[in-house]
Amino acid sequence: MLVVCVSAPIAEEFLFRGYIFTALRNWAGPLRAATMTGLLFGLIHLDPNRPVAFLVPLAVLGFLLCVVYWKTGSLYPCIALHAVNNAIAFGATEGWSWQIPVLVVGALAVIAGILLAVQRLAGPVRAAA
Repeated sequence: MLVVCVSAPIAEEFLFRGYIFTALRNWAGPLRAATMTGLLFGLIHLDPNRPVAFLVPLAVLGFLLCVVYWKTGSLYPCIALHAVNNAIAFGATEGWSWQIPVLVVGALAVIAGILLAVQRLAGPVRAAA
């Protein structure tokens, strides 16, 4: 649960939106970069038993998360949306009902705690002289 709902959203957003999309955006422009990154995101999550079931929706999710990052300039909303998606998917595969919203809120709270701790350890951001 922690890997799917907390660790994966943080790590994957830094990799896919923070690194891959940013690099491709400088080369291909934002919409083409979002399309390429979205397809790669879908392919990484490919289930050989049900290839289309995961590829298409996750490619669309990956594209939309790129657009969110592009428009906001922040990975925080992408991490939050990714965590919500994963918590709902995890709960659904477990056959949960009322537990899903609890998992969503819990995952977001843990992520917020982690990101706040990292931000505190990094110290204040200072403008270059």
